[in-house]
Amino acid sequence: MKCPELVNLPRVRGTKEDSWLLVVAKDVQVHFVLAEHRYELDLEFRWLNAPPEEMVNKWHMYEKLKKRGDQIDVNDSTFKT
Repeated sequence: MKCPELVNLPRVRGTKEDSWLLVVAKDVQVHFVLAEHRYELDLEFRWLNAPPEEMVNKWHMYEKLKKRGDQIDVNDSTFKT
């Protein structure tokens, strides 16, 4: 079986000084995390367990704010001083 050529080159986010590196190739994302930061983040626990209720409540609040924010007119001059 012949492997098709990659039309879209992989994108890399992060540098060798960062604790986290993200590589995206088409529909696949690969996260590289230094071991000591992986331990601090406890990613396996977070992936295997539902988020705490207070986080779910915050996400709902942010979604409501985001919907209200869609009504705000933002253009190139919005953030100029």
